[in-house]
Amino acid sequence: MNEVDEFIAAFKKEEDIYSSWGELVRQYIKNTLAEKRMDSILKIEPSCRLKDISSLIEKAFYRSKNY
Repeated sequence: MNEVDEFIAAFKKEEDIYSSWGELVRQYIKNTLAEKRMDSILKIEPSCRLKDISSLIEKAFYRSKNY
């Protein structure tokens, strides 16, 4: 198994964790804004999503950015 295949397997294994984390962050933001009565600034309901695996692989392994 090569490095990319190992990465894909690990991502798929941990996918539910990442999804839960995104939902936790989304809910925290909504609650914090509501507590400060700033929730009206949200014109679109916040949501979370997981990156598509092909896009994730491209950025993790093949993108040549010099940050």
